[in-house]
Amino acid sequence: MTRTLLLSNKLNDEILVSYIQNGNMQAENLLYIRYYDTLLAYNRYLIRDRHKAEDNLQDSIIIAIEKIRDGAYTEQGQLLAYLKKICKFAWLNKNKKKKIIVNIDPEYYEIFPDIDDVFNDEPMHKCVVSAFDEISEQCKLVLEAYFYRNLGMKKILEECPFLKTLENARRRKYRCKEQLKEIAIEYYNNNQN
Repeated sequence: MTRTLLLSNKLNDEILVSYIQNGNMQAENLLYIRYYDTLLAYNRYLIRDRHKAEDNLQDSIIIAIEKIRDGAYTEQGQLLAYLKKICKFAWLNKNKKKKIIVNIDPEYYEIFPDIDDVFNDEPMHKCVVSAFDEISEQCKLVLEAYFYRNLGMKKILEECPFLKTLENARRRKYRCKEQLKEIAIEYYNNNQN
């Protein structure tokens, strides 16, 4: 493959992923170049500190390339979303190691978009933890697999025998997330009165 072809914008993400899976270094570089600005902006939104955001971006790209090589990427057509998810979890894992975040599982961040409110609001944090205890075991398995263990929907389908199809798995994840959110908000509202 020529360098010109690889750097072309006509190379779609699926082909790019297949080249990375085959160990093509130019494809890895293209992944970095293609998504650098978007992912830097996303990391700046998450982290606020430019240097830490850049460090997290570098680490996340390395993790993404390793996961793609290992065949863990299964979200066809969702490469940017997959990369953003890796950025988010890389940052959360770094903070867990530093004990900046205490007893909050990553699935809560996806459910409450303004996560600073959960960090700064102890009652909301307790409500989310309590709500997680209230949802069904099946929902706990699905949410933990997707948000905490960062598994793709195909892997979740394999691990959860109660899920019959990929579409069923996606719907179940959405319903479980909504159920957790509703219970947490209800707890929060009851505690505010």
